[in-house]
Amino acid sequence: MKVKVMALSGAAIMAVGGVAHAETGDWYAAVDLGYNWKSNYTSSSQNMTPMGSQALGGGPLKFDVATKNAAAFTGRLGYEISPRLRAELELSHREGNVASARVYNYAIDAEPRALCSVGFSPAAQLCGAPSGSIQQNSLMGNLIYSPFPESNLRPFVGIGVGIDSAVAKYSGQYSTFPAVLSVKGTDAQLAYQLMTGLSWSIRPGVNIDLTYRHMSPSAFKFKSSDTGLDVRDSYSGKFHNDTISIGARWTFGSTPPSPKPMPATESMPMPMAQPVPPPASAPAPVMATPIPAPQSAPIAEKPMRAQAVVMKAGHDSFIVYFDLNSSRVKGQSTQIVKKAAEYAQHSKVKSVVVSAYTDTTGSSRYNKRLSIMRAKAVAAMLHKDGLSLKKIKMKGFGDTHLAVKTKKGVAKRANRRASIQVNF
Repeated sequence: MKVKVMALSGAAIMAVGGVAHAETGDWYAAVDLGYNWKSNYTSSSQNMTPMGSQALGGGPLKFDVATKNAAAFTGRLGYEISPRLRAELELSHREGNVASARVYNYAIDAEPRALCSVGFSPAAQLCGAPSGSIQQNSLMGNLIYSPFPESNLRPFVGIGVGIDSAVAKYSGQYSTFPAVLSVKGTDAQLAYQLMTGLSWSIRPGVNIDLTYRHMSPSAFKFKSSDTGLDVRDSYSGKFHNDTISIGARWTFGSTPPSPKPMPATESMPMPMAQPVPPPASAPAPVMATPIPAPQSAPIAEKPMRAQAVVMKAGHDSFIVYFDLNSSRVKGQSTQIVKKAAEYAQHSKVKSVVVSAYTDTTGSSRYNKRLSIMRAKAVAAMLHKDGLSLKKIKMKGFGDTHLAVKTKKGVAKRANRRASIQVNF
């Protein structure tokens, strides 16, 4: 029953990502290396045999097993539902070699008995430690929320549900008599985890995740056998895990799907002012008034010329334009981005701010996501052309701050733009 509940929970989480795929988002993959603290496995015997009860003086046994802190390995596959929300499947492995174990029989023991290494002799007075481990493999479905998606440093919180499978295999000799206790078994239980952390965008599409996880599974049950006393029993108990990890996450960029509203035919926007050429050094001879060149009629969706525009107050801006529903930088826009990168590298600049926008086709949520993708695409090209990522800042404004005011659902090329502002 628990497995069915877990399967339905994981399917529901990923279904949210699947539905959102109809509008926007990117798939990603990640790997993490962590350090895990496992709490003591505190368990009680279930049904001790009469012979065992008599041999040990009667009453249930209680075990307290401690494991060493060890490595944890995690792989993740997820989907960005929105700039703030991600859904992912997480597969983890946690080590846990047994460090010590104590046995209580409250009916007769004033103090706990230790489980020592096999072959222990009381005359040696060195108990040692049981040999073996308790290892875990878990499959979790996570939902992760990040309140500041546009920042390079993004805190996040998350919750996950799934299945945790524990494999116990350890043995030790009682410190008070020469009998060896062996515990062996595999059990899978429903588990939940809480997460918090910090994500650092080192470049567009690549993030470093620092994550803390607290995972708590239900009680595990393992079987035991006892040589010398003929005690065969099962033990049920709980432990939890605290894990801190660092990992890399790669986003697979994709061109967003077309929004549902039908794009309207647009007219060619007015070109931006160009510098006036200086007058000739000598007066031109008298001649007939030249006939101006014929002007071509505006054509809908004709590519605009990417431009470099000198601004005021210590910063220059370079402007590039995008096709409908696209975040790809192409054509003359690639040359403008290259010029901006070269200009910034040869100048003493404080920062380079990439601000991206969309037209009014599609939903506000869709346009917000698309503008962020455009900003990331331009920033990636700036970095490729030699500009340090430390100086690049990205902003996505969606369908706000329109260059040309339009109604909702109008595909205006002048609004599908990104400005590269070089600040001195």
